[in-house]
Amino acid sequence: MTSDPRRPYPYTHWAYFTAEQAARRCAEELTAAGYLCMVDPPGFDPASVDRPVEPSTTEWVLRAAGPEVLEPGDARAMRSPVKTIVLRHGGDYDGGETGWMTPEQAAEMGWRADR
Repeated sequence: MTSDPRRPYPYTHWAYFTAEQAARRCAEELTAAGYLCMVDPPGFDPASVDRPVEPSTTEWVLRAAGPEVLEPGDARAMRSPVKTIVLRHGGDYDGGETGWMTPEQAAEMGWRADR
């Protein structure tokens, strides 16, 4: 990960929605809160180069990425604000993961660390 645990690190939250519009409204709210969001249609595989792929889900997938300070034992507190927004829009929050970018790459994209 990173040598400084108080340094913001890219983290991606995952959520699932049955309705496209609910996923997009949630993405709008998360974008306004400083997250970089992607909404993918049912069956889209973000790891696949080719589209479409064999559907593995019938739900819309929302990925919300942003800089998070990852402190040991504090994952629930970090996810709570995003989970609250997802649930308010009728989605299912599925947790998250650290991103594929370094903190330097995230900073180059202009992600704020002051949320």
